[in-house]
Order: sequence, then C-alpha cells, then structure tokens
Amino acid sequence: MVVIHLMHDEKFLDSAIELFENINGCRNIYFVCLPEKKMVPFFIKSSKIKIIHNKDDVFKELESVKQINGIIIHYYDNQKAQLLIALKKEYPKSKVFWFAWGADFYSKINYPLYDKRTSQALLRKQIIQIIQKQYWKGLIINFLTKPFFRKDKFWNLGVPLIDYCSPVLPNEYNYLLKIKKFKAIQIQYSYSNSKEIDSIINRIQNLQIGNNVLIGNSATPSNNHLDIFQRIKREELVGKLIVPLNYGTFWYKELIKKEGKLLFGEYFYPIVDFMQKEDYFDLISSCGVVIFNHYRQQAMGNSSAMLYFGARVYLSEKSIAYQYYKSLGIHIYSLENDFAKYKFTKLEMEKVIENREKMNNSIYNKEKLSLMLNNILQKMKN
Repeated sequence: MVVIHLMHDEKFLDSAIELFENINGCRNIYFVCLPEKKMVPFFIKSSKIKIIHNKDDVFKELESVKQINGIIIHYYDNQKAQLLIALKKEYPKSKVFWFAWGADFYSKINYPLYDKRTSQALLRKQIIQIIQKQYWKGLIINFLTKPFFRKDKFWNLGVPLIDYCSPVLPNEYNYLLKIKKFKAIQIQYSYSNSKEIDSIINRIQNLQIGNNVLIGNSATPSNNHLDIFQRIKREELVGKLIVPLNYGTFWYKELIKKEGKLLFGEYFYPIVDFMQKEDYFDLISSCGVVIFNHYRQQAMGNSSAMLYFGARVYLSEKSIAYQYYKSLGIHIYSLENDFAKYKFTKLEMEKVIENREKMNNSIYNKEKLSLMLNNILQKMKN
C-alpha cells in the first residue's frame, strides 16, 4: 500500500510521520510544501520528508509509482489543492483524506474570530495600511488579476475530490458542511501518539503546579489577548503571566508585548523565541491557571495537556473547544461567567483526578487512537 502525505511545515508532524512509519506493509511518501528557494523546513526534523515547491517536484518523485492507495492532506490550502487535482488525474482510484486543522477552513465559512478590543486593533492596523497605501496597492492588484487568477481557485476546485475529512474536534464537522461542494465523510484522526501520551502521563508523577498563568498559545489575533488583558488587569497577581508569542504575526507580537509590559510590568513574561517541546512543557506546567480566549478550535494540544496536568482552564463559551470538553464531562471553566468567581485559584484535586479519568477514556486513550488509524487504513484498501 502506498500513501502520499501533503504536509505543512508544522512542529507536530514529526509525530505523525513516526506513527505512519510504524505501519507494516505501508509505504509512505511525505511531501513538505515550502516556498520557492527554501530547502529546509523550520519545524519538521524527520529525514523521511521530500521538499517540494510545485507539482513537477511531486511527479518527479513518483515516476516509478504505479498506484497510490491514499492521499492525506495535512492542512488544506491552495497549493495542496493544486497538487491534489493533479494527483487525482494521474491516480483516480486513490482515496483522499483531509486532516483539517481549523485555520484551513474557518475563513471559508465566515466564522467570527475576534473579541471587541482585538477587532478594534485589527481595524486600526487596516487604517494604517490604507494611509500607507499598502491596502490600496493590494486591492488594485487583486482587482486587475482577479479575472485571470483567484487565490482560492484551486482550493474550491479540490474540495469535491476529498473523500474523508477529520477535523480536530468531532463537532467541527457541522461547520465544514457549510463549505460549497464539500461532501467528504467524517472520520476521526488524532495527531497524538503513544509516545506523547506516555510523556504527558509520566510528567504528572513529579509535577508541582505553580502560581503562573498561561495566556494564549501564539502571536495570532484569534487569541484575543487584548480582551484577556482587559479582563484581568485589575486582578492581584501572585505569579508570572506566561504569554507564548514565539510564532505568528510580527506586528501583533509587538503589540501584545507592548501592551502586556505596560499593564503588568515584571509579571508579564512573553515567550518570543522558539523552544524545544520538552522545555516548553517544563515551563507551562508551572501554570496553575490557563486562559485561552479563542472562538475557533485552537491550541488543543496545550489545553488538553494543561487539563491533564491539573490546571484550571478558562475558555470562551463561544469556543467550539469549550463545547467539546463539556460534552466529555471535563471540568472546564467559562471565561465570561466563571472567571469572576474563581479567578486565579487552583483547581481542586478531586476535579483534577476526575479530569484525568475522563481524558484517559477519550483524548489520551491509546486503544481508541489505534482504532482511528486502522479505520483510515481500511478505507484506503477498499
């Protein structure tokens, strides 16, 4: 069996490669899409990958491949859609799987992402761009080129070719159905693997939850940092506010650094440099409270790990993730309605234990993860 992977350069894909490499009788070919002239990925470290820039690079690697059983798209974008269309012409019987991350489809369904203050900051940024004429220049170029090329042209054309789709959360599938010509059948897949699950479970043996607070997961506006800052700025702090800003958008990172320092002074602890995974988990495991103000599904790896470690985790009630954790019976807290009551107090130990039990039966259940993968492989064979 031959499986093609169309991949993004993202930090958790090494674990996916490791997972698929352990499947007997399966030849996996991992294509990592990078911009022109860039030959080395930043996050992925596996030696198994093939760097590609266009469809010619793909077909050069596939010259001797007569049949493909499956095409797995890890994050669907216009470039991967173009590759998918070309691959389906050459290998029409191959089954197509989209492992949707969230950022690759929320913009297509007009899903609301921003809280009040973040929306205001984005509007100010847009006004500055207009004043600097960058906005108008882009608008004119877009208008002139639109009849000949649309940025999402291939994205839309590739959607009907997708047979199966696994969003990060099962309850996201209903939102995917809003995409025009989307007809993929829902399946389940998780980027967690046994090794990572063991690492998280083993970490709690000597874990000492501290008084630090984790806020957000990246320098992207969908974190709605400014609105969190507004909510907590008058609260008494006893620990650091750890704010990961080590990937995302530069202007937004600088804005959050400036605002955080202004409001919280020495309590504000931004992470601006890339950290190894183990070092990152060592740092955030010192947090007794987590505040994520995403409206869409985001930072699920962080939220689940912190719940298992024993933190009190606040999410927006508007978040799909909030609804998902509630459906599992996990003790999760509403930023809008619970923060005023509990603030920065630590989660009671009996609730920590209950959360771990619930997660052992769902998110961190190795048997369920194995069944998910076997189901995907079976669909490729049929």
